[in-house]
Amino acid sequence: QLLPGIPFAMDSPWTRQELAGAEGQVHQLAGYFDGMMDQLQGYIKQVHAGIAATVALAEKMKSARGLRDSESEKLAASAMGSRVDFAGTTPGLVQLEPVLGRFAEVLYEIAGAQEILAEALETSFLQPIQNFAKVDVAQVVELRRTYSSALEAHDSALQRYLHPSSSMSSSTTNALRSMRSMSDPAASTHRRTSDVATTLRDVELSRFNFTFKLNELEARKTFELSECIVASMYSFRAFFHQSLDTMNTLQPFMEALQITQQETRKRFQVAKKPWEVRRQQLNEVLNTFPAGAIVEDPGLDGASSSPVTPHSLGSMSRQPSCEALLDMTAARLVSLYEPRPRPGILREGYLFMRVQGQRMRQPSWQRRWFLLDSTSLCYITSHEDLEPHPVCDIMLATVRGGQGDASPGG
Repeated sequence: QLLPGIPFAMDSPWTRQELAGAEGQVHQLAGYFDGMMDQLQGYIKQVHAGIAATVALAEKMKSARGLRDSESEKLAASAMGSRVDFAGTTPGLVQLEPVLGRFAEVLYEIAGAQEILAEALETSFLQPIQNFAKVDVAQVVELRRTYSSALEAHDSALQRYLHPSSSMSSSTTNALRSMRSMSDPAASTHRRTSDVATTLRDVELSRFNFTFKLNELEARKTFELSECIVASMYSFRAFFHQSLDTMNTLQPFMEALQITQQETRKRFQVAKKPWEVRRQQLNEVLNTFPAGAIVEDPGLDGASSSPVTPHSLGSMSRQPSCEALLDMTAARLVSLYEPRPRPGILREGYLFMRVQGQRMRQPSWQRRWFLLDSTSLCYITSHEDLEPHPVCDIMLATVRGGQGDASPGG
């Protein structure tokens, strides 16, 4: 049957019960669709939020330092060959900025596909459900109201037909009608009969329209809801197809990038080996100090770094002094450092600088990085302030050895 459900049968208590039950199901279904709309609107909002996050991530990748649009275009064009030449200081190695730029373009395309998906869901799924839950249900309510009004009018007409005397009242209209009825009983009966027939026609028409609308909604909810679902499925299918086309377009780029990544990884493994050798050499240099040699180091405050034990005192004559070990260690460490020459600087390194105390405090020694050029001696306080502070003009200075009690070691 095209319209299964309630038949248009004779008006009876069972027919009215069926109509009331069908109307209740319509309202129940409308409530279900209201909940579905809330969930769908929340999902669409999340899709839009995902679009905004995708675009923000793409913008962040696009704004990488030194990144230019032409680089990603050149990279995409060169990806059609067997190898990708990632132009940079080291040919054949992966350069991160062009890769980020290409990935940003992919994110833009995905965001565009997500935008199309969100619009399709709103048009093909959300709006039809809103029409059912709002427009169609409102029509059912209006038809129900019309049917109820017609029933009340028909019941009143029947009461006037069956009890003509009880329908008289003190109103002017009814009084005039009663006078005409007494003068012409046949006309009064005809009028009451006509009222019954007219109201019965209104009842049947309104009941038919109400019954048809309920059956129509019962049938439409099946195929229209399935149409919405199918349209949404096609929207998702189009989204995934567009995403797949985007990734297929990137296939040559990804394959070439993978080859270059493998080459970069091999070079990285080769470049790690000198660092491992240097780590071993550094451990050997730092393990130069014997355990008993530390007792000879008076420290910066003149005190011993550790308690003097009989064992350490007995081994002092067989071990080099701590100062000699420090000098030897420093020389070996310098051999491990990579030179970073600066133009005009003859020597540089840490020295202890005597600073006059304030407010009756004793002078203190502070470690500073000193720079010596052909004319002056300067120092830098910390890595946060690299501005050199002049100490003296060496052309006018005299260099002499420090006093024992004024040195950092006491």
